[in-house]
Amino acid sequence: MSRLIDHFKRYKFVLSELVKKGIVLRYRRSYLGVFWSLLEPLLTSVVLYFVFSAVLGRGGSPEHQLMTYGQMTFMVYILIGKLLYSFYNQTTKECTRIIRKNASLIKKVHIPKYLFPLSDMLFNFVLFLISLIVLVGVAVTLMFVSNQPLPTVRIFLCIIPILNLVLFTWGSSLILATLGTFFRDLEYLWNVFMTLMFYACAIFYPINKIQTSHYPWVAYIMKANPLYCIITNFRQCIAGDGLFVYKTSKAGDVLAQVQFNYLYALYALAASVILIVIGAIAFRKNEDRFILYV
Repeated sequence: MSRLIDHFKRYKFVLSELVKKGIVLRYRRSYLGVFWSLLEPLLTSVVLYFVFSAVLGRGGSPEHQLMTYGQMTFMVYILIGKLLYSFYNQTTKECTRIIRKNASLIKKVHIPKYLFPLSDMLFNFVLFLISLIVLVGVAVTLMFVSNQPLPTVRIFLCIIPILNLVLFTWGSSLILATLGTFFRDLEYLWNVFMTLMFYACAIFYPINKIQTSHYPWVAYIMKANPLYCIITNFRQCIAGDGLFVYKTSKAGDVLAQVQFNYLYALYALAASVILIVIGAIAFRKNEDRFILYV
């Protein structure tokens, strides 16, 4: 372990430069720059809110929203899901081509190749933390406009879903960086998969809508998605004294409600650890062959 830590310290300057490079390249030739990390999720959430609330009438009155979405307004509910999903989507999508993207550097300089997916995840995480400013601003505004309850001390539990999100993203990134080097079609397949994941994370609707539908079994498949568990737990941390529906009957009766689902947290952590182990082994065994495919 000490050898691994010493090896990491040796290349921490390289890692920091890769992170800076990623942020600069993301917003080069852009007039707004990093400000887009605030504006993009806000605009997307506004569009989703308008479509599903104003057009389709899914939002309802403020009182209905606080009851349906766990003591938070529909806008905050959507924004939380969009922010966490976007971090995972953006990081993993870039990692499918991260080795090929840095082919010129890999061929010229000896750099541990795990630094490339790691730097990609870190600079996306920095942008994710910046984008949380939007969430704070929207939530505070709606506390006064729509009487959304103030967060409780449970808000400090946010560190748990955030940690789970980082670990789950890191494990997925290692696997995708390995496979994406050998199979270039993975980049396009992953885009399709993440479109499906967008709907499977219940970003713009509560899970009980599925539980009370004609296909309640779909809800169990959704709950098997670690990213859904992470997003749900983050919402539970923000939702004041609100209770989130955990289980309903076929008739739609609420059978169980929770304020923070520790089972979700443990499940997401276990899934993340498994992905990291598999990803680390696969990456380590194949990294010497990467240069033949870039």
